[in-house]
Amino acid sequence: MQLSFRELPVWWYGLALLAIVLAVYGNTLLNGYAMDDATVIHQNVIVKKGLAGIPEILTTPRLSGYMKQSADSYRPVSLMLFAAEYQFFGADPMVGHLTAVLLFAACVLVLFSFLRRLPGSGGTMVPFLAAAVFAVHPVHTEVVANIKSCDELLAFLLGFGALHLYANYTRDGRTGQLVAGLVLFLVACFSKESVVTFVAIVPLIFFVYLNNDRRRAWVLTSGTVTMVVLFVLVSRVVLASHGAAMQGAEDFTTNALIGAPLMTTRIPTAIAVLGRYLLLLVYPAPLLCNYSFASVPFYSWGSAAVLVSVLVYGAMKVFAIARMRRKMNDMWAFAVWFYLLSIGLFSNIFFLVTSQMAERFLFLPSVGFCLAVGLAIWYGTRQRARIAAVVSLPLLVVFGGMTVARNAEWKDDATLFAADVQKAPNDCKLNYYKALSIGAPADANDVKRRQVIDEKMMYLQKALDIYPEFMEAHTEIAKVFEAKGQYDSALVHNMQVLRNNRSNSIAAYHAANEYYALKQHEQAILWYKATIELVPDYEAAYLNIARCYADIGIADSSVVYYRGLLALGGGAPDVHRSMALCYLQTGRYDSAAIYMLQVTRSAAATPDDQNNLGAIYMSAGKNEEALICFRRSLQMSPGNKAAFANMAAAFEKMGTQDSVTFYRSKAQ
Repeated sequence: MQLSFRELPVWWYGLALLAIVLAVYGNTLLNGYAMDDATVIHQNVIVKKGLAGIPEILTTPRLSGYMKQSADSYRPVSLMLFAAEYQFFGADPMVGHLTAVLLFAACVLVLFSFLRRLPGSGGTMVPFLAAAVFAVHPVHTEVVANIKSCDELLAFLLGFGALHLYANYTRDGRTGQLVAGLVLFLVACFSKESVVTFVAIVPLIFFVYLNNDRRRAWVLTSGTVTMVVLFVLVSRVVLASHGAAMQGAEDFTTNALIGAPLMTTRIPTAIAVLGRYLLLLVYPAPLLCNYSFASVPFYSWGSAAVLVSVLVYGAMKVFAIARMRRKMNDMWAFAVWFYLLSIGLFSNIFFLVTSQMAERFLFLPSVGFCLAVGLAIWYGTRQRARIAAVVSLPLLVVFGGMTVARNAEWKDDATLFAADVQKAPNDCKLNYYKALSIGAPADANDVKRRQVIDEKMMYLQKALDIYPEFMEAHTEIAKVFEAKGQYDSALVHNMQVLRNNRSNSIAAYHAANEYYALKQHEQAILWYKATIELVPDYEAAYLNIARCYADIGIADSSVVYYRGLLALGGGAPDVHRSMALCYLQTGRYDSAAIYMLQVTRSAAATPDDQNNLGAIYMSAGKNEEALICFRRSLQMSPGNKAAFANMAAAFEKMGTQDSVTFYRSKAQ
């Protein structure tokens, strides 16, 4: 006897959803690291400490282990997960992708389970259809295929887990369920702040849809608000203790609305972007890893995109209100309100967020869209499960195929940026990212290296053509000019960056290098000092300023910076060689001998080092010691003519003419 869809056990639906997730995201296991994975995993020094880094993770901003930021966020949960992975598996992207896929599968299952609890959800079939669409929707690829976005997955999973516990509390009234739910929600916030929209979603659910007890609904709402306040306070304390502010819109390239007039440009553009979000949900193409100027243009109030968006969102609100007037706990209305309440946080209308537009911003709001699709299929097929399954199949296959194809584009930086810059050639940051991803193989010949440099230059120039004030692109194009030996051109770009921001240590260091290469030592010294002031442990700046002073004959100042480099733990034995030369130039032979002696005792010692130590002794009048060094040099390199010449010079100073004649002949 065959079971009908209505008679199937719930766990069959769960297995089907798990199979769907594995089918559409299994190919991500073949991918490497991409986009900003490096910032929180394999280039994050705190995460790379493994489990030992967890106490530091709990007390520092998110990117502290990668680069100190003036604006940052506090998301310790995902970082602890990455640290645990690193402890046991090292920097293995397959492990990271497997974790992301399993977390996403858990998100799909907990969504399915929660939707089943809502009245009017059609039993099991509507939640299943909604969860299936959620599982295959291509707009979620950024979150699942980008390992870094485990923070989003954890927030979603823990947030909906908290909703389950909330629902249990409203039904049973057990304090333990309440406390567990609030703690789980707080952990969700510390995963990623996107779930703070639950402040609005929780009262919607528990006053309207699961309204078993209004007093308990008030307790849940006030408890959720308290957890959000606690999250904000803790985050601010941690960030402030490290001199960072809460992350928001950082600059024009990440959110072009940062400098836009509020009423004439920012608000209408934000409204137009909301329209694009809906369009991406309906027709998810093209998908981009980044949306910056000018792939998202500015709009005015008279733009058709703005007017259409206003009409559509207005109609959604009217529709939801009308449905609720007919039936307060209407599921169509819930789908609309869930989408609107969760997308509001990322709208850039009330305040500016980190990006003008991003697909990851749709991860939570898309629940409302997927629920609406499930409802449309279910009621459009007159609640006949078999027909609903057949009708949904083409959508699932098409969306699933698009997801699999998009996953392949997330293989690595080179693949991702090459694909996306073709879709959005006028995006300044995609051109910049594409340039950064270009590199010559280690065995490339000079012709290939020049081709790579020219290609990198082309994309950087395109980024600057789109946005001439793109400072990161100026910095990178300066590096390319520097690599080509065109120091004047490199200097033009670095100085433009420094005129914009004198605190840019990278531009300051490279400007110093370029002045040094152009023999403008005073300017080079000025910018090396500026670099060290900005980054006190910048070893390369110490080394180069010491060399710069040495080149212009100011040996004392050179020695000061060489000592600074040694204090940082870098440079020996090369620094010892250079310090010995500086002391030799100033006639301080004893000091010169001390540092050169350290070189000769190191594993990196060469015949020339023994020769140079002998020359120092000879300059100090210690000819016997000098001869010992020259003989050691000859033991290391029996045919060393410089050592023979030096021995002749030493014997000449000692008045031993026969030996002078013999060693001079050897030096010929």
